[in-house]
Amino acid sequence: MSFVNAFRKTSYAAGIALLLSANSASSQSVLVEGDPPQAFEEFQECEACPEMVVLPLGDFLMGGEPLQPDTPGIPITYGRDEPFGLLQEGPVHRVEIDIPIAIGRYEITFDQWMACVEDGVCRHRPSPGTTRLYYGNYEAIGRNPVRRVSYLDIQEYLEWLNGFAEGDVYRLPTEAEWEYAARAGTTTLFASGNDLSSEEANFWDGESRPDWRNNPELPGQLIPIPVDLLRPNPWGLYHMAGNVREMTMSCYTDRQLGLPSSSAYLEHALESVSCRRVWRGGDFRSTLGFSRPQTRFPSPEPTRGPQSGFRVVREIQQR
Repeated sequence: MSFVNAFRKTSYAAGIALLLSANSASSQSVLVEGDPPQAFEEFQECEACPEMVVLPLGDFLMGGEPLQPDTPGIPITYGRDEPFGLLQEGPVHRVEIDIPIAIGRYEITFDQWMACVEDGVCRHRPSPGTTRLYYGNYEAIGRNPVRRVSYLDIQEYLEWLNGFAEGDVYRLPTEAEWEYAARAGTTTLFASGNDLSSEEANFWDGESRPDWRNNPELPGQLIPIPVDLLRPNPWGLYHMAGNVREMTMSCYTDRQLGLPSSSAYLEHALESVSCRRVWRGGDFRSTLGFSRPQTRFPSPEPTRGPQSGFRVVREIQQR
């Protein structure tokens, strides 16, 4: 049985243990031309570059059909008299991941973005934003996810990142690639099962808790938190649900395209010079329902949202 198949047959907790065991020998390895990396191998192009995790090739069921408001594990509705899932999340269709890629273990951080600014490539200097807490102001800098960067701003960051790789290999993920990584080989409502806890995602559960505002490292306090806090999904990726909504390179359509492969989704994304791009994953102000892997909404390319960030993918073989 292959490592990937063995991994998919494990429980969530056992899967994390298996992943960490497999990564122990390859942690911090460097991607070498001519030496294809193995699934879940880690590498980093430069000290200020994102930490990348190689994804296995495979296939998955993308999208979702409308759920009823009383679906187990989903106590929060959209607040309208309609099924829980929205029509733009379907149809469900099988997608083959046929482009070898690695994806960021974390969302791009404020410090990583500022490295690009300091090198003179990224022209936009985003405000870190401050949130008044009971003990003072909280600045989302350092290892916090960068926010208030647009799709257009991100293109400059990708240009900077590709300078270290000496090729056009870093880009935003397509919808298909992002959802494949978020689901991490699972078929449940979330990668952790049919429910999501505050130990796994920074989202709003509809309650008001004073202790949230006394410690910026606690989730659920309606502020972003450092990218390496809380639990990763079964493939070792952090904050694929909540914290900041993540930009993809895919153009928004009223329904999922239903394409058969990740290469087809990439081709479709590259066809448009400009369009409304799709964000995924929910954010620190999102309720449980908006944090599901299939949740998708449009964003104009110039928008710099206070709850929006991104992570990158790297193609293992340059096109």
